[in-house]
Amino acid sequence: MSTISVRLDSNDKHRFEEFCNDVGMSISTAVSMFVKNVITNQKLPFSVERDPFYSKENIEHLSRVIKDIESGKAKLTEHELIED
Repeated sequence: MSTISVRLDSNDKHRFEEFCNDVGMSISTAVSMFVKNVITNQKLPFSVERDPFYSKENIEHLSRVIKDIESGKAKLTEHELIED
């Protein structure tokens, strides 16, 4: 057996520990199950996606827009919030 050390927010650790206790397992067992699931399926058991808002291209675009607004080349306009 090997040891893995993980840093967690204390509230997250407490809530995870409560969950594990409620379903009758230790944190160690839950983490081992997660690792074995990843190894068996060769993927994470949940979707991990990057938010396109933070893409390099969008950040560069936003920086140009801010620069244009600050220099007076462009005006900032208000828009109504569209909620689904």
